Amino acid sequence: MTLTPDYAASLADDIYQIKTAATRKGFIFKYKGDMELVGDGPVEKGSKPKKMLPGVAVSGATGAFGLLKSTHTMGVTSFGKSPKYANEAFVLLKGTASLFDGLTDANAGLKRFHSGGLVHQGFFYTFDSFLPQLQEFAQECASRGISTIHCVGHSLGGALATLVADWLRVNVKTSEVELYTFGSPRVGMPFFAEGCCAKVGPSNIYRVFHNLDPVPMVPTWPFSHVTDSFDDYRMACNMAQNPVKYHSIKTYVKTVEKAGGQWSVLKSHNEPEILEASVISWLESDGPVSFSLNSAKVLNAALLWIINKISEVFFVGLVGVGGTAFTLLDRLAYMMHKAYEFGEKVGYWVDRLMKKMAKMLGFIITETTNFTYSFIRSLFLRMFHHVNELTRRASKTIF
Repeated sequence: MTLTPDYAASLADDIYQIKTAATRKGFIFKYKGDMELVGDGPVEKGSKPKKMLPGVAVSGATGAFGLLKSTHTMGVTSFGKSPKYANEAFVLLKGTASLFDGLTDANAGLKRFHSGGLVHQGFFYTFDSFLPQLQEFAQECASRGISTIHCVGHSLGGALATLVADWLRVNVKTSEVELYTFGSPRVGMPFFAEGCCAKVGPSNIYRVFHNLDPVPMVPTWPFSHVTDSFDDYRMACNMAQNPVKYHSIKTYVKTVEKAGGQWSVLKSHNEPEILEASVISWLESDGPVSFSLNSAKVLNAALLWIINKISEVFFVGLVGVGGTAFTLLDRLAYMMHKAYEFGEKVGYWVDRLMKKMAKMLGFIITETTNFTYSFIRSLFLRMFHHVNELTRRASKTIF
């Protein structure tokens, strides 16, 4: 059965309790009626990890699966109990500060994921650190004939839950996989995102995010969300409040409580989509504009719109295989510069976009300003660092 939004949010919140033995008792007490939560004692330093048992918390190289503890404890795998969750299983994951460092690193690279497509290397390495335990869990799911596996996570835990959902759908063919994320960053490139969505199924993916939460804005384009459509649950925010607080899982819990346990009601709270006419109007306006999460959100919509225009005119793609996040930004700047120089149909829009970005960043633009490749690159790089600074601040709401 599909988890209700309030129950999924509570799981994403309460999984942070597994960090210590004392707080872990509270998690076990709260969910012992729904899950098998046994055998979660720590492994002695230097000893060999034992075989993972149902309900064992998990950890890995940077913190991942198992209270088979090597460093940080990252999550829990468990099997559901009657009457509510019989024949179902859970993978619950949280984020770590070390992953936030990688997420905001302009030189973070790409790795090809096991089931295909390029993903953020920080997420890949953490996933791989707990893959052996996940394989044992998958075997147990198959032997039990588990019907549904629920993958749940907030923030960077949502990114890991996405990779887990993708992997499980390929490797436990007898089970449906449902993915629930709150404030998750982008995980991989478009080919991975589209493949994951196709495998898990759009109707089994519940991506909830506040429209002014900075973490879902990174890594920057061309990374893509799973999914990245208006079928997601994009919650409008009160502009008067501190936007960084919108990343807190406590805020997400309060948001979904308004839905009264129904995804359809939560969907009705969706923020309106940014329409093409709004993008054009924003680009053509000459009024003052400053950097904010709201303006960064509109800028992202404008950027995607212009890239589509460039692709239509030049019939070229931007991103090849390999490279790093920094290299991708370089390629983006190169594409914009070439379109600015040679494409009359799109050069005007590139000019408008660069002027908007410059104003947001406090640059003074004159009639003689030359939008060279270096200048365009510096604008993108500065915008990247501005958003990443907000991401670092948002990380303090959970660590």
